[in-house]
Amino acid sequence: MAKSRWEGSTWAVAGLVALGVVTAATAGLALTQHRPVAASPAPSAQPTVSVPAPTDPVVSPSATVPETTPSPSPSPSASPSATVPDNPLAAAISPDGASLLVLGDGTGNEPDEWVHVWAADHLGADRSVDYVLWDRGAESFVEAEELSSTGPVLTVYNGSTRSPSLSAEPARAAKAFDGQDLVLLSYGHRKYAGDLTPALTKMLAEIRKESATVPVAVVLQNPDPAASAAQQKATVEAVAEWAAENDLPTIDVFGGFPESQSKVDALVEEDGSPNKEGSKLFAELVAAAFA
Repeated sequence: MAKSRWEGSTWAVAGLVALGVVTAATAGLALTQHRPVAASPAPSAQPTVSVPAPTDPVVSPSATVPETTPSPSPSPSASPSATVPDNPLAAAISPDGASLLVLGDGTGNEPDEWVHVWAADHLGADRSVDYVLWDRGAESFVEAEELSSTGPVLTVYNGSTRSPSLSAEPARAAKAFDGQDLVLLSYGHRKYAGDLTPALTKMLAEIRKESATVPVAVVLQNPDPAASAAQQKATVEAVAEWAAENDLPTIDVFGGFPESQSKVDALVEEDGSPNKEGSKLFAELVAAAFA
């Protein structure tokens, strides 16, 4: 199974030197630099995505070619700058043929849950998306399903599985990661922080054995129903702290859900997994993080 490997962000630099002759004097050099910045925080219904600021500048060309007399020689033309998304998450999967890997729990393994909904309704709007689901029994990915066929190709590997064993997740991460260009970690429901964060550390270590530079982002999952709301909140807070300690960006789905517990209860199932409407909201919040 061939997949592309992303080995760090490269920011294209383009410059333009405009040379004109003005009464035998040498021309000046005009250069304008623009450094991309992280996306502004989204409105309250959208997630907060913390991402490291890029280090390489993107130089936008500008040129003024003064002309005092008509010249038979054509004036130099500007060289276009490469288009690079300001959002590092979007940049990681922007090339044609890119791929991403989701490793997570039962909130995202079904066709009506957030990973498939995001891939089909959002990513598939302007990409040719192939969706590949993890087979728990075979411990491998199944044959790809084509979700859309217009635009650059993107493959979504969904490694979400119901009630994952935290002790086995690091080994599963090692099998599932095979050079994808972006990895999303999505865990939280029915797990205690003291058990989950050490497992995430081991999973990250397995991924880093294969690639020291692949971008890894962490999904802060949705709130739980009233019966287990406090436990889920504590787990999400611990996952957010773990992500910060490891310099990983987060996608704050938790904060995008309603504050009212009664409204949350209408969007989730008993085990905390989002229902159909909750999954749509989950997918919208993840999509907003890639905008």
